[in-house]
Amino acid sequence: MIIKVTNGFSESCFKVNPLKGEIDSVSCKKSDRDFFLLESEKTTFRIMDFPFKDKHKILKIIEGEVKSNPFLKEKEVVYRSVFFENREGMRVFAVIALKDDVENFEDKFDGVDSEVVAILRVLLWKGIKSGSFHFKTGKKAVFIKMEYGIPEVVRVLPSEQLPLSEEIKVEGVEKDKIPLFGSALQLLVGREVNFLKDEVSSFEAPLLKVGLFLSLSVLFLCGAFSFRGWVFKKKIGEIFRMEKELFSEKFPGTPSVDPLNQLKGMMSVKKGKGTVDSFKVLNLIGKEKSKSVNFLKIDISDGAIRLEGEAPDIDTVERFKNGLKEFSGKVTETVSLKGKVRFKIQGRF
Repeated sequence: MIIKVTNGFSESCFKVNPLKGEIDSVSCKKSDRDFFLLESEKTTFRIMDFPFKDKHKILKIIEGEVKSNPFLKEKEVVYRSVFFENREGMRVFAVIALKDDVENFEDKFDGVDSEVVAILRVLLWKGIKSGSFHFKTGKKAVFIKMEYGIPEVVRVLPSEQLPLSEEIKVEGVEKDKIPLFGSALQLLVGREVNFLKDEVSSFEAPLLKVGLFLSLSVLFLCGAFSFRGWVFKKKIGEIFRMEKELFSEKFPGTPSVDPLNQLKGMMSVKKGKGTVDSFKVLNLIGKEKSKSVNFLKIDISDGAIRLEGEAPDIDTVERFKNGLKEFSGKVTETVSLKGKVRFKIQGRF
Protein backbone atom coordinates (compact mmCIF):
# COMPACT_ATOMS: atom_id res chain seq x y z
CA MET A 1 0.00 0.00 0.00
CA ILE A 2 1.37 3.43 -0.99
CA ILE A 3 0.71 6.22 1.50
CA LYS A 4 1.26 9.86 0.52
CA VAL A 5 1.64 12.40 3.33
CA THR A 6 1.85 16.18 2.96
CA ASN A 7 1.94 19.07 5.41
CA GLY A 8 1.38 21.84 2.88
CA PHE A 9 5.11 22.52 2.46
CA SER A 10 6.48 19.14 1.41
CA GLU A 11 5.25 15.64 0.67
CA SER A 12 6.57 12.07 0.81
CA CYS A 13 5.32 8.65 -0.19
CA PHE A 14 5.87 5.41 1.69
CA LYS A 15 5.23 1.79 0.78
CA VAL A 16 3.73 0.16 3.86
CA ASN A 17 3.24 -3.58 4.36
CA PRO A 18 1.27 -4.07 7.62
CA LEU A 19 1.51 -7.89 7.36
CA LYS A 20 5.32 -7.87 7.29
CA GLY A 21 5.69 -4.73 9.39
CA GLU A 22 7.75 -3.04 6.68
CA ILE A 23 7.90 0.60 5.50
CA ASP A 24 10.06 2.16 2.78
CA SER A 25 10.27 5.55 1.06
CA VAL A 26 9.16 5.50 -2.60
CA SER A 27 8.51 8.01 -5.36
CA CYS A 28 5.10 9.68 -5.44
CA LYS A 29 3.87 8.44 -8.83
CA LYS A 30 0.65 7.09 -7.34
CA SER A 31 -0.89 6.52 -3.92
CA ASP A 32 -3.60 4.39 -2.32
CA ARG A 33 -4.27 6.75 0.58
CA ASP A 34 -3.51 10.45 1.08
CA PHE A 35 -2.94 11.99 4.53
CA PHE A 36 -2.59 15.65 5.50
CA LEU A 37 -0.39 16.38 8.52
CA LEU A 38 -1.64 19.24 10.70
CA GLU A 39 1.26 21.27 12.12
CA SER A 40 1.84 21.21 15.87
CA GLU A 41 1.27 24.99 16.12
CA LYS A 42 -2.32 24.49 14.95
CA THR A 43 -3.19 22.05 17.72
CA THR A 44 -3.29 21.99 21.48
CA PHE A 45 -3.31 18.86 23.59
CA ARG A 46 -3.81 17.43 27.04
CA ILE A 47 -2.53 14.37 28.89
CA MET A 48 -5.21 12.89 31.15
CA ASP A 49 -5.17 9.90 33.50
CA PHE A 50 -8.19 7.76 34.32
CA PRO A 51 -8.44 5.11 37.08
CA PHE A 52 -10.38 2.77 34.75
CA LYS A 53 -10.08 1.40 31.17
CA ASP A 54 -13.61 1.84 29.78
CA LYS A 55 -12.89 3.77 26.56
CA HIS A 56 -16.57 4.58 26.05
CA LYS A 57 -16.75 6.37 29.42
CA ILE A 58 -13.39 8.04 28.85
CA LEU A 59 -14.44 9.47 25.48
CA LYS A 60 -17.63 10.86 27.00
CA ILE A 61 -15.70 12.49 29.86
CA ILE A 62 -13.20 14.02 27.42
CA GLU A 63 -16.10 15.33 25.36
CA GLY A 64 -17.57 16.97 28.47
CA GLU A 65 -14.24 18.50 29.52
CA VAL A 66 -13.62 19.96 26.06
CA LYS A 67 -17.11 21.48 25.92
CA SER A 68 -16.76 22.99 29.41
CA ASN A 69 -13.20 24.27 28.88
CA PRO A 70 -13.31 28.07 29.36
CA PHE A 71 -10.71 28.61 26.61
CA LEU A 72 -12.60 26.57 24.03
CA LYS A 73 -16.26 27.39 24.80
CA GLU A 74 -16.61 30.00 22.06
CA LYS A 75 -14.67 28.00 19.45
CA GLU A 76 -15.71 25.16 17.16
CA VAL A 77 -13.13 22.46 17.78
CA VAL A 78 -12.50 18.82 16.93
CA TYR A 79 -10.48 16.46 19.11
CA ARG A 80 -9.05 12.97 18.88
CA SER A 81 -7.63 10.68 21.57
CA VAL A 82 -4.69 8.28 21.74
CA PHE A 83 -4.90 5.62 24.49
CA PHE A 84 -2.11 4.12 26.61
CA GLU A 85 -2.92 1.42 29.17
CA ASN A 86 -1.05 1.39 32.47
CA ARG A 87 -1.37 -0.37 35.82
CA GLU A 88 -3.61 2.35 37.27
CA GLY A 89 -6.01 2.44 34.31
CA MET A 90 -5.63 4.51 31.16
CA ARG A 91 -3.56 7.52 30.08
CA VAL A 92 -5.06 9.52 27.21
CA PHE A 93 -3.24 11.94 24.93
CA ALA A 94 -5.99 14.19 23.52
CA VAL A 95 -5.25 16.43 20.52
CA ILE A 96 -7.51 19.43 19.84
CA ALA A 97 -7.74 21.50 16.65
CA LEU A 98 -9.97 24.27 15.32
CA LYS A 99 -12.68 22.95 13.03
CA ASP A 100 -11.81 25.63 10.44
CA ASP A 101 -8.28 24.21 10.15
CA VAL A 102 -9.61 20.73 9.37
CA GLU A 103 -12.85 20.83 7.39
CA ASN A 104 -11.25 22.29 4.21
CA PHE A 105 -9.41 18.99 3.68
CA GLU A 106 -12.49 16.74 3.83
CA ASP A 107 -12.82 16.24 0.05
CA LYS A 108 -9.09 16.18 -0.68
CA PHE A 109 -7.61 13.67 1.77
CA ASP A 110 -8.43 10.33 3.39
CA GLY A 111 -7.36 11.62 6.77
CA VAL A 112 -5.97 14.61 8.68
CA ASP A 113 -3.29 13.56 11.16
CA SER A 114 -1.49 15.36 14.02
CA GLU A 115 2.21 16.22 13.67
CA VAL A 116 2.79 15.78 17.41
CA VAL A 117 1.24 12.28 17.40
CA ALA A 118 3.22 11.41 14.24
CA ILE A 119 6.47 12.22 16.06
CA LEU A 120 5.29 10.21 19.06
CA ARG A 121 4.65 7.23 16.73
CA VAL A 122 8.27 7.36 15.56
CA LEU A 123 9.45 6.84 19.16
CA LEU A 124 7.01 3.95 19.63
CA TRP A 125 8.10 2.38 16.32
CA LYS A 126 11.76 2.60 17.37
CA GLY A 127 10.85 0.73 20.57
CA ILE A 128 11.91 3.58 22.86
CA LYS A 129 10.53 3.17 26.37
CA SER A 130 12.08 5.96 28.43
CA GLY A 131 14.02 9.19 27.96
CA SER A 132 13.70 12.78 26.72
CA PHE A 133 13.62 13.48 22.97
CA HIS A 134 13.00 16.34 20.58
CA PHE A 135 12.25 17.13 16.95
CA LYS A 136 13.41 20.58 15.94
CA THR A 137 12.63 22.47 12.74
CA GLY A 138 13.23 26.19 12.29
CA LYS A 139 12.25 28.17 15.38
CA LYS A 140 9.97 25.52 16.90
CA ALA A 141 10.56 22.22 18.64
CA VAL A 142 8.45 19.32 19.86
CA PHE A 143 9.69 17.90 23.19
CA ILE A 144 8.55 14.45 24.39
CA LYS A 145 9.49 12.70 27.61
CA MET A 146 8.70 8.97 27.70
CA GLU A 147 8.42 6.67 30.72
CA TYR A 148 7.72 2.95 30.30
CA GLY A 149 6.57 3.48 26.71
CA ILE A 150 4.00 6.12 27.69
CA PRO A 151 4.27 9.90 27.10
CA GLU A 152 4.86 11.70 30.39
CA VAL A 153 5.45 15.22 29.06
CA VAL A 154 4.71 16.64 25.59
CA ARG A 155 5.40 20.29 24.76
CA VAL A 156 5.65 22.51 21.68
CA LEU A 157 8.01 25.37 22.41
CA PRO A 158 10.55 27.77 20.84
CA SER A 159 13.80 26.01 19.87
CA GLU A 160 15.88 28.17 22.24
CA GLN A 161 13.82 26.97 25.23
CA LEU A 162 14.34 23.28 24.45
CA PRO A 163 15.31 21.20 27.55
CA LEU A 164 18.29 18.84 27.42
CA SER A 165 17.16 15.93 25.23
CA GLU A 166 18.12 13.61 22.38
CA GLU A 167 17.29 14.53 18.79
CA ILE A 168 14.92 12.13 17.02
CA LYS A 169 16.51 10.52 13.97
CA VAL A 170 15.41 7.81 11.53
CA GLU A 171 17.97 6.08 9.33
CA GLY A 172 17.26 6.67 5.64
CA VAL A 173 14.72 9.46 6.30
CA GLU A 174 15.56 13.14 5.87
CA LYS A 175 15.22 15.18 9.06
CA ASP A 176 12.34 17.37 7.82
CA LYS A 177 10.46 14.28 6.54
CA ILE A 178 10.40 12.49 9.93
CA PRO A 179 6.86 13.73 10.84
CA LEU A 180 5.59 12.60 7.41
CA PHE A 181 7.19 9.21 8.03
CA GLY A 182 5.51 9.11 11.46
CA SER A 183 2.11 9.73 9.89
CA ALA A 184 2.49 6.72 7.56
CA LEU A 185 3.51 4.63 10.61
CA GLN A 186 -0.09 4.61 11.87
CA LEU A 187 -0.66 1.59 9.61
CA LEU A 188 2.05 -0.28 11.54
CA VAL A 189 2.04 1.21 15.04
CA GLY A 190 -1.64 2.13 15.29
CA ARG A 191 -2.39 5.19 17.47
CA GLU A 192 -4.49 6.53 14.61
CA VAL A 193 -5.56 10.16 14.63
CA ASN A 194 -8.00 11.30 11.95
CA PHE A 195 -9.73 14.62 12.45
CA LEU A 196 -12.09 13.78 9.57
CA LYS A 197 -13.57 10.81 11.43
CA ASP A 198 -15.90 11.15 14.42
CA GLU A 199 -14.18 9.07 17.09
CA VAL A 200 -17.18 9.04 19.49
CA SER A 201 -19.74 7.82 16.97
CA SER A 202 -17.35 5.30 15.39
CA PHE A 203 -16.63 3.89 18.83
CA GLU A 204 -20.29 3.81 19.84
CA ALA A 205 -21.46 1.81 16.80
CA PRO A 206 -19.81 -1.52 17.71
CA LEU A 207 -20.77 -1.01 21.35
CA LEU A 208 -24.43 -0.62 20.38
CA LYS A 209 -24.30 -3.83 18.35
CA VAL A 210 -22.71 -5.75 21.22
CA GLY A 211 -25.15 -4.21 23.69
CA LEU A 212 -28.12 -5.20 21.54
CA PHE A 213 -26.86 -8.77 21.22
CA LEU A 214 -26.27 -9.07 24.97
CA SER A 215 -29.68 -7.58 25.73
CA LEU A 216 -31.46 -10.08 23.48
CA SER A 217 -29.46 -12.95 24.98
CA VAL A 218 -30.32 -11.91 28.51
CA LEU A 219 -34.01 -11.54 27.65
CA PHE A 220 -34.02 -14.99 26.06
CA LEU A 221 -32.22 -16.77 28.89
CA CYS A 222 -33.60 -14.88 31.86
CA GLY A 223 -37.20 -14.08 30.94
CA ALA A 224 -38.46 -15.61 34.16
CA PHE A 225 -36.60 -12.97 36.15
CA SER A 226 -37.70 -9.96 34.10
CA PHE A 227 -39.75 -8.29 36.83
CA ARG A 228 -37.01 -8.70 39.43
CA GLY A 229 -34.50 -7.29 36.90
CA TRP A 230 -36.77 -4.32 36.22
CA VAL A 231 -36.91 -3.47 39.94
CA PHE A 232 -33.13 -3.80 40.24
CA LYS A 233 -32.58 -1.60 37.16
CA LYS A 234 -34.91 1.03 38.60
CA LYS A 235 -32.93 1.13 41.87
CA ILE A 236 -29.64 1.43 40.00
CA GLY A 237 -31.15 4.27 37.94
CA GLU A 238 -32.14 6.13 41.12
CA ILE A 239 -28.62 5.79 42.52
CA PHE A 240 -27.05 7.03 39.28
CA ARG A 241 -29.48 9.99 39.21
CA MET A 242 -28.43 10.93 42.77
CA GLU A 243 -24.76 10.72 41.75
CA LYS A 244 -25.43 13.11 38.86
CA GLU A 245 -27.26 15.56 41.14
CA LEU A 246 -24.33 15.55 43.58
CA PHE A 247 -21.82 16.13 40.76
CA SER A 248 -23.89 18.97 39.25
CA GLU A 249 -24.15 20.61 42.67
CA LYS A 250 -20.38 20.53 43.22
CA PHE A 251 -19.31 21.29 39.63
CA PRO A 252 -22.05 23.35 37.91
CA GLY A 253 -21.65 23.74 34.16
CA THR A 254 -19.60 20.54 33.68
CA PRO A 255 -21.47 17.67 31.92
CA SER A 256 -21.94 14.62 34.15
CA VAL A 257 -21.05 11.33 32.50
CA ASP A 258 -19.41 9.11 35.14
CA PRO A 259 -20.00 11.13 38.33
CA LEU A 260 -17.98 9.19 40.87
CA ASN A 261 -14.84 8.92 38.74
CA GLN A 262 -15.17 12.54 37.60
CA LEU A 263 -15.46 13.71 41.22
CA LYS A 264 -12.34 11.73 42.15
CA GLY A 265 -10.37 13.31 39.36
CA MET A 266 -11.59 16.90 39.73
CA MET A 267 -10.96 17.34 43.43
CA SER A 268 -9.07 14.70 45.37
CA VAL A 269 -7.45 15.45 48.75
CA LYS A 270 -6.43 12.37 50.72
CA LYS A 271 -3.66 11.35 53.08
CA GLY A 272 -0.48 10.66 51.12
CA LYS A 273 1.83 7.73 51.74
CA GLY A 274 4.66 10.04 52.82
CA THR A 275 5.19 11.89 56.04
CA VAL A 276 3.71 15.20 54.88
CA ASP A 277 0.03 15.86 55.57
CA SER A 278 -2.01 16.66 52.47
CA PHE A 279 -3.52 19.73 54.08
CA LYS A 280 -0.06 21.10 54.85
CA VAL A 281 0.70 20.66 51.14
CA LEU A 282 -2.42 22.67 50.31
CA ASN A 283 -1.35 25.37 52.74
CA LEU A 284 2.08 25.72 51.09
CA ILE A 285 0.52 25.83 47.63
CA GLY A 286 -1.76 28.61 48.81
CA LYS A 287 1.20 30.61 50.15
CA GLU A 288 3.18 30.26 46.90
CA LYS A 289 0.21 31.12 44.67
CA SER A 290 0.07 34.72 43.48
CA LYS A 291 -3.22 36.58 42.92
CA SER A 292 -2.80 36.27 39.13
CA VAL A 293 -2.79 32.45 39.28
CA ASN A 294 -6.18 30.71 39.19
CA PHE A 295 -6.66 26.99 39.81
CA LEU A 296 -9.02 24.94 37.63
CA LYS A 297 -8.23 21.57 39.19
CA ILE A 298 -6.37 20.34 42.30
CA ASP A 299 -5.53 16.68 42.91
CA ILE A 300 -3.50 15.71 46.00
CA SER A 301 -3.53 11.96 46.56
CA ASP A 302 -1.28 8.93 47.03
CA GLY A 303 1.81 11.10 47.44
CA ALA A 304 1.24 12.93 44.15
CA ILE A 305 0.36 16.58 43.44
CA ARG A 306 -1.41 17.52 40.20
CA LEU A 307 -2.37 21.14 39.62
CA GLU A 308 -4.11 22.67 36.63
CA GLY A 309 -4.72 26.39 36.29
CA GLU A 310 -4.15 29.57 34.35
CA ALA A 311 -1.75 32.49 34.63
CA PRO A 312 -1.08 35.70 32.67
CA ASP A 313 2.27 34.47 31.25
CA ILE A 314 4.94 31.73 31.28
CA ASP A 315 7.16 33.63 33.76
CA THR A 316 4.37 33.58 36.37
CA VAL A 317 3.98 29.82 35.87
CA GLU A 318 7.74 29.28 36.28
CA ARG A 319 7.86 31.38 39.48
CA PHE A 320 4.97 29.40 40.95
CA LYS A 321 6.62 26.12 39.95
CA ASN A 322 9.94 27.18 41.52
CA GLY A 323 8.10 27.82 44.79
CA LEU A 324 7.18 24.12 44.84
CA LYS A 325 10.79 22.84 44.77
CA GLU A 326 10.17 20.98 48.02
CA PHE A 327 7.78 18.75 46.08
CA SER A 328 9.91 18.50 42.90
CA GLY A 329 7.29 20.51 41.02
CA LYS A 330 7.56 20.41 37.22
CA VAL A 331 5.51 21.95 34.42
CA THR A 332 4.11 19.16 32.22
CA GLU A 333 1.95 21.23 29.88
CA THR A 334 1.39 24.85 28.84
CA VAL A 335 -1.15 26.18 26.33
CA SER A 336 -1.40 29.84 25.29
CA LEU A 337 -4.95 30.99 24.59
CA LYS A 338 -6.62 34.44 24.62
CA GLY A 339 -3.72 36.23 26.29
CA LYS A 340 -3.45 33.69 29.12
CA VAL A 341 -1.40 30.57 29.72
CA ARG A 342 -3.07 27.38 30.88
CA PHE A 343 -0.68 25.07 32.74
CA LYS A 344 -0.36 21.68 34.42
CA ILE A 345 2.14 21.09 37.23
CA GLN A 346 3.01 17.76 38.87
CA GLY A 347 5.00 16.94 41.99
CA ARG A 348 5.50 14.41 44.80
CA PHE A 349 5.31 14.61 48.59
